[in-house]
Amino acid sequence: MKLKTKWTYNYKKGLKGPMVSNDYFMEGDTIYFTLSLGLSAFDSVLLALNVKTQEVRVVFEEKHVVRTAGIHEDGKIYLTTFRGMAVCVSLDGRICWATELFPKNASFKMALDGDRFYVSDFAVFCLDKNTGEILYSGFTEG
Repeated sequence: MKLKTKWTYNYKKGLKGPMVSNDYFMEGDTIYFTLSLGLSAFDSVLLALNVKTQEVRVVFEEKHVVRTAGIHEDGKIYLTTFRGMAVCVSLDGRICWATELFPKNASFKMALDGDRFYVSDFAVFCLDKNTGEILYSGFTEG
Protein backbone atom coordinates (compact mmCIF):
# COMPACT_ATOMS: atom_id res chain seq x y z
CA MET A 1 0.00 0.00 0.00
CA LYS A 2 1.41 3.37 -0.99
CA LEU A 3 0.85 6.26 1.42
CA LYS A 4 -0.45 9.55 0.05
CA THR A 5 0.60 12.95 1.36
CA LYS A 6 -2.40 14.80 2.84
CA TRP A 7 -0.57 18.01 3.79
CA THR A 8 2.92 19.46 4.24
CA TYR A 9 4.38 22.25 6.35
CA ASN A 10 7.14 24.34 4.75
CA TYR A 11 9.87 25.82 6.95
CA LYS A 12 11.10 29.35 6.45
CA LYS A 13 13.82 29.73 3.84
CA GLY A 14 17.32 30.27 5.15
CA LEU A 15 17.14 27.96 8.15
CA LYS A 16 20.38 26.35 9.20
CA GLY A 17 19.68 22.82 10.35
CA PRO A 18 16.23 23.16 11.92
CA MET A 19 15.45 20.68 14.70
CA VAL A 20 11.91 19.40 15.08
CA SER A 21 10.91 17.90 18.42
CA ASN A 22 10.77 14.13 18.50
CA ASP A 23 7.50 14.32 20.40
CA TYR A 24 4.18 16.06 19.84
CA PHE A 25 0.62 15.95 21.06
CA MET A 26 -2.79 16.33 19.48
CA GLU A 27 -5.70 18.41 20.78
CA GLY A 28 -8.69 18.02 18.47
CA ASP A 29 -7.50 18.77 14.92
CA THR A 30 -4.34 20.54 16.11
CA ILE A 31 -0.88 19.03 16.46
CA TYR A 32 1.60 20.77 18.79
CA PHE A 33 5.38 20.45 18.26
CA THR A 34 8.54 22.50 18.68
CA LEU A 35 10.87 23.78 16.01
CA SER A 36 14.36 25.13 16.80
CA LEU A 37 15.48 27.54 14.11
CA GLY A 38 19.17 28.12 13.44
CA LEU A 39 18.94 31.66 12.10
CA SER A 40 21.51 33.72 14.04
CA ALA A 41 21.37 31.63 17.20
CA PHE A 42 18.92 28.92 18.16
CA ASP A 43 15.46 30.35 18.49
CA SER A 44 12.64 27.94 19.22
CA VAL A 45 8.90 28.02 18.75
CA LEU A 46 6.11 25.79 19.97
CA LEU A 47 3.75 25.57 17.02
CA ALA A 48 0.09 24.63 16.76
CA LEU A 49 -0.68 23.24 13.31
CA ASN A 50 -4.31 22.56 12.33
CA VAL A 51 -4.12 19.35 10.29
CA LYS A 52 -7.37 20.07 8.42
CA THR A 53 -6.81 23.72 7.45
CA GLN A 54 -2.97 23.71 7.53
CA GLU A 55 -3.09 26.98 9.50
CA VAL A 56 -0.19 27.37 11.91
CA ARG A 57 0.22 29.65 14.91
CA VAL A 58 3.02 30.23 17.36
CA VAL A 59 2.07 29.29 20.93
CA PHE A 60 5.42 30.02 22.62
CA GLU A 61 8.76 31.53 21.56
CA GLU A 62 12.15 31.09 23.24
CA LYS A 63 15.58 32.60 22.48
CA HIS A 64 17.25 29.24 23.03
CA VAL A 65 16.68 25.54 22.29
CA VAL A 66 13.41 23.83 23.26
CA ARG A 67 13.71 20.14 22.39
CA THR A 68 10.30 18.88 23.43
CA ALA A 69 6.64 19.71 23.00
CA GLY A 70 6.37 19.34 26.77
CA ILE A 71 3.70 17.72 28.87
CA HIS A 72 0.09 18.59 28.05
CA GLU A 73 -2.55 18.59 30.80
CA ASP A 74 -5.81 20.48 31.36
CA GLY A 75 -5.26 23.03 28.58
CA LYS A 76 -1.69 23.84 29.66
CA ILE A 77 1.75 22.85 28.41
CA TYR A 78 4.64 22.34 30.82
CA LEU A 79 8.08 22.51 29.24
CA THR A 80 11.73 23.31 29.83
CA THR A 81 14.30 25.20 27.80
CA PHE A 82 18.07 24.96 27.39
CA ARG A 83 18.20 28.47 28.86
CA GLY A 84 17.41 26.80 32.18
CA MET A 85 13.74 27.75 32.39
CA ALA A 86 10.67 25.76 33.37
CA VAL A 87 7.58 27.26 31.76
CA CYS A 88 3.84 26.71 31.90
CA VAL A 89 1.94 28.09 28.90
CA SER A 90 -1.76 27.83 28.06
CA LEU A 91 -2.82 26.47 24.68
CA ASP A 92 -3.77 30.02 23.63
CA GLY A 93 -0.18 31.16 24.23
CA ARG A 94 -0.54 32.92 27.59
CA ILE A 95 2.48 32.31 29.83
CA CYS A 96 1.09 31.18 33.19
CA TRP A 97 4.49 31.15 34.90
CA ALA A 98 8.21 30.84 34.16
CA THR A 99 10.83 29.74 36.70
CA GLU A 100 14.60 29.91 36.33
CA LEU A 101 16.41 26.64 37.02
CA PHE A 102 20.07 25.68 37.22
CA PRO A 103 22.18 24.67 35.32
CA LYS A 104 21.86 26.32 31.96
CA ASN A 105 22.11 24.25 28.75
CA ALA A 106 20.56 21.23 30.43
CA SER A 107 18.21 18.83 28.71
CA PHE A 108 15.71 18.51 31.53
CA LYS A 109 13.50 15.42 31.82
CA MET A 110 9.96 16.17 33.01
CA ALA A 111 7.07 14.53 34.86
CA LEU A 112 3.75 15.66 36.32
CA ASP A 113 2.29 14.07 39.44
CA GLY A 114 -0.79 15.64 41.00
CA ASP A 115 0.04 19.30 41.66
CA ARG A 116 3.80 18.75 41.26
CA PHE A 117 5.99 19.32 38.20
CA TYR A 118 9.31 17.49 38.38
CA VAL A 119 12.31 18.32 36.19
CA SER A 120 15.76 16.78 36.33
CA ASP A 121 19.15 16.63 34.64
CA PHE A 122 22.19 17.61 36.72
CA ALA A 123 19.74 18.66 39.41
CA VAL A 124 16.26 17.55 40.46
CA PHE A 125 13.56 20.15 40.97
CA CYS A 126 10.04 19.82 42.33
CA LEU A 127 7.82 22.76 41.37
CA ASP A 128 4.24 23.63 42.19
CA LYS A 129 2.60 23.11 38.80
CA ASN A 130 0.10 25.93 39.43
CA THR A 131 2.58 28.66 40.43
CA GLY A 132 6.03 27.50 39.29
CA GLU A 133 7.38 27.91 42.83
CA ILE A 134 10.37 25.64 43.51
CA LEU A 135 9.29 23.45 46.43
CA TYR A 136 12.63 21.65 46.70
CA SER A 137 15.74 20.88 44.68
CA GLY A 138 18.83 18.74 44.91
CA PHE A 139 21.93 18.21 42.80
CA THR A 140 23.08 14.87 41.43
CA GLU A 141 26.64 13.51 41.62
CA GLY A 142 28.82 13.49 38.55
